[in-house]
Amino acid sequence: MAIEDLTQLEILQGSTSLVYAIVGTIIGAIIASKYYTYKKSELLGIGLSLIFVTVPWYAAGISFLTFVFFGFILADPLYFFISYGFQAFAIICWMFGITKLLWPMRAKKIVAITSIIYIVYEIITIFLLITDIQLVAVKQGKFISNQSTFITAFGGFGALVILITMLMFIRQSFMSESLKIKWKGRFLLIAVLLFIIGSMMENLWINLADVGIILNPSIIILMLVLARIILITRLIFSYLGWLLPPSVEKWLIKDE
Repeated sequence: MAIEDLTQLEILQGSTSLVYAIVGTIIGAIIASKYYTYKKSELLGIGLSLIFVTVPWYAAGISFLTFVFFGFILADPLYFFISYGFQAFAIICWMFGITKLLWPMRAKKIVAITSIIYIVYEIITIFLLITDIQLVAVKQGKFISNQSTFITAFGGFGALVILITMLMFIRQSFMSESLKIKWKGRFLLIAVLLFIIGSMMENLWINLADVGIILNPSIIILMLVLARIILITRLIFSYLGWLLPPSVEKWLIKDE
């Protein structure tokens, strides 16, 4: 088996998933590493959360590589663990970082409560992967899986928490008198909007297929490519929003 055994859509799914995961890991690692430069633990938490948020795309990316070079895809338990087993780490790290910015006096309590909830989620997920994997997800093709209600509920709750706290921080940034902080807020807002648009586009054709609506393959490919480009662009704006390199800061503030 080789790349010739994959459809054009599968090649794009696998390759762009790998690219997105790698870019997310790099940018997250850069943000987290700035903890050592600025001694701000919130950057460590936010950077690690960005890494864990993009880990699920490694499932399809790694399966793509193993299929092309070795003729097999990851076994379902491992594939699903990579896809859904890191949500807990993502939300815990995020709350560790964002609470230090929004509610520094209550950060420890909020992180403790979040950790308890998502440690339970993690234990249940691993248990289900061992005992009844269909309660976690069902594979649809080589690089797509349909997650269960349990996974969807926790994933949706985590995404909502991240979105709300992110918007609260952005609002706080807009109210600052510092032009640098305002620009950071603008970049983060763009990142949020791009993530919402990209995620909706990526899931749209899959959801339509689930209800029996089959789109033209060319339209599906176009939607997938645009969605991945938007999501990767979102990572760049996240980098600008959290770190805002001095060269960009100087250019923006000078022009303003």
